[in-house]
Amino acid sequence: MEWIGSKVHLTETCDPATPHLLGNGETTPATTPDDQMLATVHASLEPRGLLSAEHLVDKGYTDSQVLVDSQRTYGVMLLGPVADDPRWQARAGTGFDTAQLLVDWARQIVTCPMGKQSISWLPNTYPQHGLTWEARLARKDCTPCPQRAQWTRAKKEPRIVGLQAQDQYEALHAARQRQTTEAFAQH
Repeated sequence: MEWIGSKVHLTETCDPATPHLLGNGETTPATTPDDQMLATVHASLEPRGLLSAEHLVDKGYTDSQVLVDSQRTYGVMLLGPVADDPRWQARAGTGFDTAQLLVDWARQIVTCPMGKQSISWLPNTYPQHGLTWEARLARKDCTPCPQRAQWTRAKKEPRIVGLQAQDQYEALHAARQRQTTEAFAQH
């Protein structure tokens, strides 16, 4: 089976006090992921003075690295829904997900909701999954914990927490918090 087709990435002004104008259009093969196009769009808008401080986008454009790169390279904050945390703890709504962790980046320590701190912080063994670090909690803390089932499904091993690079982790968590607000719903 083969896919033949294209898609267009349109950028439109949406200030209520001005006319709505198309400022940019980029055509790509239909199979090109949306988040791979934002740097191209911003690079096209910048020399023409058409970059805005905020860029409203849909979920296809809000990868954590793109959130960071748009802000860092172009000074543009992406506003759009981000993917929910895919881990079972977050999906179940009853487990302890990464949003409930306290991450001390300077000391490289993760503190779980029960107040126990990680005993190691190492480079992630599967960085292709987008995770940079692994923080491991102690077996002596996890095994007897009464909240263990909300934290890990492992029978004996302690929780190992995968973390993105700090800037991506913080950008994604800030975006997830922002999308729960009434102000976000009004955009």
